[in-house]
Amino acid sequence: MQEFKRLPATKFSVSRRRLTWGVGVNDADYLTNPSVSGKTKACPVYVAWSGMLQRGYSEKYKALHPSYIGVTVCDEWLIFSNFSRWYANNYVNGYDLDKDIKLKGSKLYSPNTCLYVPQEINKLFTDHKAARGVLPLGVSAKGNRYRARVNREGVSVALGSFSTPQAAHEAYKVGKNESIMMASAKYPEFGEYLKQHIYEGEPLIK
Repeated sequence: MQEFKRLPATKFSVSRRRLTWGVGVNDADYLTNPSVSGKTKACPVYVAWSGMLQRGYSEKYKALHPSYIGVTVCDEWLIFSNFSRWYANNYVNGYDLDKDIKLKGSKLYSPNTCLYVPQEINKLFTDHKAARGVLPLGVSAKGNRYRARVNREGVSVALGSFSTPQAAHEAYKVGKNESIMMASAKYPEFGEYLKQHIYEGEPLIK
């Protein structure tokens, strides 16, 4: 990937800035979306920041992704430079920004709740609420049967077909625990965070 080259912001370019997603203040002293040789190349830090704000404050995005309803960003990170400093110390190439693995159930993007995780760990906790509707987590319907699936090592894995949503969800919980334990073994640095998501009382992988 070509390295992003920071070009100094001008008074004119700064005067044209508007709030990002209606809330974010871009106070960068460089151009975050410069046009070079007729092509716009966005700053990767700005892309991460803007994407986070979109998930927190775009009603259109939340309508398409209902699992983000109620999600917000802390006041500190509404200022681009504050997020940028945290990013510089925490970003890992190829990893995804996550807000609720470190702190289970979190709906807040903040320095205390966020960390960068491998994509396969991030996918492990994908909700798919828009697709499953009122069905339990990990369950989808096909005809009069209910299928259970989990993400495992970045791939969707089928766990079987069941007569009721409840039975499919129970299978999902067992499979989810197995996926979490496998991810914990593969990425021990995230183990303490992952294990808090284990479904209690369900069998674990041996």
